[in-house]
Amino acid sequence: MQTRIQSFFHRTSGACLLVLMIGLNSQAVQAEVIEVQMLNNNPDNPRSRNLFLPRVVHIQPGDVVKFIPVDFGHNAESIDGLVPKDFPKFKSRLSQPFEQAFEKEGVYAYKCTPHYAMGMVGIVVVGNTKPDIDQFKAKKMPRRAAKAFRKMFKELQVRDH
Repeated sequence: MQTRIQSFFHRTSGACLLVLMIGLNSQAVQAEVIEVQMLNNNPDNPRSRNLFLPRVVHIQPGDVVKFIPVDFGHNAESIDGLVPKDFPKFKSRLSQPFEQAFEKEGVYAYKCTPHYAMGMVGIVVVGNTKPDIDQFKAKKMPRRAAKAFRKMFKELQVRDH
């Protein structure tokens, strides 16, 4: 024979489990998916070619960046030495959509492999981290890629003030 307390726990345990599951699901739903387009031409500036739009993305830990190939021949690949330590490299297939989750705060630089020399690069800023500009300056990279990163740093400085 059950006591009143045992009966109460039996009746409410299912409800507690349901509330716990809803709570866990709501946490999973909170992760945002931010889209980054891979383009041949900037629709706002026809002279700007082969780019990610937006070039700089600000997200929170756990969010996902979805790279969308609007035009053919592009991919997204992390740049060695310009991502936090212990972050596994990523590289998407050419002309294929690709999603990458970013769990840890930090600054993550990426490139389009075929158009890296043309300056097709981008940055994902996770959390309230600021890029280590010296780290980017020390990294050997194509001239146009370095120039594109310098422009992004200016954007980041404007945003921080």
